[in-house]
Amino acid sequence: SFVEGWQHVWKAIYKLLNRRAVPTISTVEEEIARMESQCWDAIDARKMRHFMDKGGRIEYALDALIGSTKKVHDQGECYWLYEDFEKEIESHPETPLDSAFDLAKVKCLHINTQNFQLQPVGPYDHGALCDDDE
Repeated sequence: SFVEGWQHVWKAIYKLLNRRAVPTISTVEEEIARMESQCWDAIDARKMRHFMDKGGRIEYALDALIGSTKKVHDQGECYWLYEDFEKEIESHPETPLDSAFDLAKVKCLHINTQNFQLQPVGPYDHGALCDDDE
């Protein structure tokens, strides 16, 4: 199903981050292919194909990841799952690019002069998930 394909994308991103690898469109595609070839956790190529055929994109997950990370960085612990995963989030080493979200988006989404207007802004509203009084 579509949802199972979406879950496969997030599993691949999770595995990449745990290996301290950068989740880009191509590395996520490679990780999904690797998981499919190893029959890891019931990754099914048909479910991924269905997800992609119905408009699913790895870019949406990467954009959500970058957007939610920026939200936590900018506003602290207000993001909805931060507390559930605080230990894992905070275990990652700091880097000089930790707050370079625009640069991360360019790299992870393979943005260039030919496709910059086609980039997703996400089918979600990060602001609706915080308890801000703004």
